[in-house]
Amino acid sequence: MINIEIVTQEAFSAYEKVRQSGITNMLSPNVR
Repeated sequence: MINIEIVTQEAFSAYEKVRQSGITNMLSPNVR
């Protein structure tokens, strides 16, 4: 069984790293 909280935290921390790099604007322009 997957621990949703851990997965969410890892995904969020990875998203933060990408967002700080400005790559998110190219990958997901609709996501803020």
